[in-house]
Amino acid sequence: MKLNPEQSPLVSFFLATFNRKEVVKETLDMLYGQNYKKFEIVVVDNNSNDGTPEMIQNCFPRVKLIKLYRNYGAIIARNIACNNTIGEIVVSIDDDSFPGINSIVRTVEIFKENPKIGLIPFKVIDYKKYTKTQKPVIDNIGVVQNYWSGCGGAYRRDIFEKLGLWDEWGREAPFEFSVSAKSLALGYINKSFTDIYVYHHWSSVGEAAEYRTSNLADYSGCRSTILFQFKYFPINSTLYLDLLHQLWICIIDLYMNNRLTLIKAYFSGLFLAFNIVNHRISLSENLAKQLKISFNFKGR
Repeated sequence: MKLNPEQSPLVSFFLATFNRKEVVKETLDMLYGQNYKKFEIVVVDNNSNDGTPEMIQNCFPRVKLIKLYRNYGAIIARNIACNNTIGEIVVSIDDDSFPGINSIVRTVEIFKENPKIGLIPFKVIDYKKYTKTQKPVIDNIGVVQNYWSGCGGAYRRDIFEKLGLWDEWGREAPFEFSVSAKSLALGYINKSFTDIYVYHHWSSVGEAAEYRTSNLADYSGCRSTILFQFKYFPINSTLYLDLLHQLWICIIDLYMNNRLTLIKAYFSGLFLAFNIVNHRISLSENLAKQLKISFNFKGR
């Protein structure tokens, strides 16, 4: 399908960043170097002190930069960024990931050709394998996929306009998965395509990496899993069995690791679940089966 530039939709990239000046500079360079040209970029800076905001203002004056004056974490910052976009298609990326040179062209083509598709999860490729000249075989069929990473995914604007932004349940939670649930709730399907991808820096160092291996991350992930189930799953015997399964995992963790982290998170999640009763977006049993929760609580 040949895109008419005059009829092409505006694509909005949104991302959050914190103290990663050189990495985010490369990401922005790559966004401006892609083949699709009708786009905007919204960056929310979580109070960086390494010169990131100044670099963006000086080197990328077209970027819509929103500076926060404390670190609110990636999810709140992403929501602020997304809420300040105006594009028909919104694309979530990390500050250390960028799409393949033709990936956004293909994303727009797929959305225009397939009005039933609400979300396109991007394939994630290790940055070390980056090649500017890669030309994958065009994939017009795709596969149904609801699991995705925020470092690369595109979805229709009406999803968050009708059903809200990412759920702010903590730093470790099934945030992307909630977008999948909302997409399904609106009658869309979610599909990935082999020729739509991002390159991503995999880092084992830094504040984010340290957090991922902490007790606080385990606590947040366990609690958020319960909240996700109560918000999107039908309240039936399947949910009760899943909650019992989760409790059993928390008890095993107490025995194996001699810590109360997951047990506390479990009961905190049950208590907080009562606060989302009036905000439920309950899917059918069949749709809920497509969103089977990972009980390692971090999606891995």
